[in-house]
Amino acid sequence: HHIRRSIAGIGININQEVFNSDAPNPVSLKQITGKEHDRYEILAHILRRVQIYYNSLQMEDFAVYSDEISTRYARSLFRRRGLHPYEDANGKFLARLLRVEQDGRFVLEDEGGSEREYLFKEVQYIL
Repeated sequence: HHIRRSIAGIGININQEVFNSDAPNPVSLKQITGKEHDRYEILAHILRRVQIYYNSLQMEDFAVYSDEISTRYARSLFRRRGLHPYEDANGKFLARLLRVEQDGRFVLEDEGGSEREYLFKEVQYIL
């Protein structure tokens, strides 16, 4: 099966300090930086970046530019260096994030050098 269409959303906790959800480990930009942020300024910045990428995909060779976007994405992944604690259905373990596949699977390498692949919500990192 291949995904033919997708609707993507962006959710960012900007100034939130109290979380009323069952989401594991929620955090906001304010909690990370220790200061309040202008939501509209952040929104404007995000919209500019999305527009730049969208325009580039329209004008450039799609395959080449989508590879560049994938490379930039991989370089900015959280916890892409070093071993970090994760948890799956079998328990806690240390691993490093190797890559995210085109279909969204996370590929981790555990302490023993074995690759582990996970779909959405099959693994979580431990803060």
